[in-house]
Amino acid sequence: MNTIPNTTRLTTLEILLKKQLENAALLSVPFSINCFLGEVLLILVDCPHLNCVDLEKIETFLYKILKQENLSHAYFIEIYYYINGEYCFVEVGEPTHLLDKRIDDREMMVSKNTIPNTTRLTTLEILLKKQLENTALLSVPFSINCFLGEVLLILVDCPHLNCVDLEKIEAFLYKILKQENLSHAYFIEIYYYINGEYCFVESNKQPSLLEILAWELFNKDRRIFIKQHRDLIFNWYQKFIDSLNHNFKSNQLSWFVISGSLGTLILLTIFYGLTRPCIFNGCPEIKQAQELSNQTDSLLNNNASNSDFNIARINLESAIKLLNSIPFWSDYYQESSHLKEKYKQKLNNILALNSARDQINKIISLYKNSSLSMEQLETAKQEMETELKKIEMINNNNFLDEIENKNYQNYLQIIDNINDQINLEKQAYKSLQQAEEAALLAQKRENTADQLSDLQLVYNTWVTAIKRLQEIQPNTRIYQSSRSLLKTYLSNQTSVQRRKKQETVAVRLYEKANNYANLAKKAEENNQWSQAVNYWNMAVVYIKKVPQNTFKGNQIQPFISSYNLALNQATNQLKQLTQSKTINAELDTMCTMKQKICDYQITEELIKMKLESQYLEQVWITALQAKAQGNLQIQVELLNHLSTFEHRLQKISNQTGKSIEVYNAQGNLMTVYHRQQ
Repeated sequence: MNTIPNTTRLTTLEILLKKQLENAALLSVPFSINCFLGEVLLILVDCPHLNCVDLEKIETFLYKILKQENLSHAYFIEIYYYINGEYCFVEVGEPTHLLDKRIDDREMMVSKNTIPNTTRLTTLEILLKKQLENTALLSVPFSINCFLGEVLLILVDCPHLNCVDLEKIEAFLYKILKQENLSHAYFIEIYYYINGEYCFVESNKQPSLLEILAWELFNKDRRIFIKQHRDLIFNWYQKFIDSLNHNFKSNQLSWFVISGSLGTLILLTIFYGLTRPCIFNGCPEIKQAQELSNQTDSLLNNNASNSDFNIARINLESAIKLLNSIPFWSDYYQESSHLKEKYKQKLNNILALNSARDQINKIISLYKNSSLSMEQLETAKQEMETELKKIEMINNNNFLDEIENKNYQNYLQIIDNINDQINLEKQAYKSLQQAEEAALLAQKRENTADQLSDLQLVYNTWVTAIKRLQEIQPNTRIYQSSRSLLKTYLSNQTSVQRRKKQETVAVRLYEKANNYANLAKKAEENNQWSQAVNYWNMAVVYIKKVPQNTFKGNQIQPFISSYNLALNQATNQLKQLTQSKTINAELDTMCTMKQKICDYQITEELIKMKLESQYLEQVWITALQAKAQGNLQIQVELLNHLSTFEHRLQKISNQTGKSIEVYNAQGNLMTVYHRQQ
């Protein structure tokens, strides 16, 4: 029987092609066209007498019609011609002749020397053979055949090869295919025909990861700055005049001259003594000195300013000068001496008070107008306390006590303010130290953190550091510098908070994935494989969503592998259960068509099918009658029925991976269907 397995008859296309050929008048003899659609579009042209030229024209015309019908792009097309009792075809690119490639009528399949649904790649065969010959890998005669179909199939035929040579040849062939950009475009299978057997090299090589090593060379320019110091040496020369000549000349004076000079001196001395202040008619100098002293008291009693202090000092100095002019032989000398001592003490007090006030005012000005360090504040405080002690040591008198009381409390308040500022500076410095220590601790904890709770501790430590910086008062010296540090700490806190949120999301996704994995395991224990597949799918989805740059992200790779493996196993188990149900339904359908035609038995290793004797007799009788009557339609229908039956058995074998043994009614093995790769 001439069967064409696994196909569908296309009667509409048959009518179209036949009509177009008749209109083209390319065939003047009776002919018929049969079209079958399977893995390829197969066209059989049946005509008794055709020459080579006519055959090529017919093939060109048929391809033209198929292109117009958009079939040449949709399917692989093979056109065979049945001439003088044999099937043949035209090979494109070869000289016009009929190739002796026949379809065996009895075996209902293409003969052993043909590879259906493929294209012969003669150019590639020549290239590979030439390259192999140049390498001297094969020292024995060999041939190479290349066929392009669903895969790129390469057959190497050589009688004697060892395993080592075979691996070298395979590696070399793949190298050539990669150079020709074929290894990326097609799936490639290479087989070797050695000592009457087909074999192949199984490679378990895993692709190696490309390690990229990057480095930077950082060269710093080293510059040496040389400072030259020049010492200016000045030589001072002093010139001494050591030649001093004193010449004394002595003159002889007469006694007359001596006596006259002595008398004159005595008279002048008496005149000087009698003309000094406070000798006669009272002592106006004492009154003037007292008036100047009284003016001084008036100036200092009315919120004396610095200019008043200067006037008071001048008045007292003038009063003392007046009292100094009174000689000791005056009757008022004793009184003047008492007043002079009193005024000197007052002048000394004024000078001491004025000096202390000036020094204190300088300290106050420096304190108010400059930002002092803690050490400078301590010095200012000590200097003010020293000056106040000087004021306290001033001898008591009415006007100085009043001056002292007016400013002393103000000075004490300023000292208290300085002391408060010192305390603020100390506290600010302490807060800064604590903040820096907390920041250093936060950085160390962040470097060693490996879980979410560690990050929470890091975050809390940054909060503490920021809180310490915020305690620093604005009126302290380190306040401004602490603001830039606070900005850095706030940025670090925000970064940790952002990372903490990311870690929280990672933990939540990880827990969801783990929960789905547990549900999947329970479903597997209850043989609920459909639910198990869904749960494993959800587990894989959530575990892959875990961010990579997180703690959990660094730990999930083993889980991804195990979850994928469990998902594949559950999927295969579900597929096997579904497939088992499908196969049983398929076999039930095949064995109970219009009538019961077979029985089957499924084991772990194979499927046994026993055909009913009545069915076999019916098929046999129908085939004989159709052949005897020459009824082509019945023959084709019978062939279609048998080929469909065989195709379904082969499909079941491929799906289950089990061989199918077909027995007749007497239990004799008729045929075996093995799984095809």
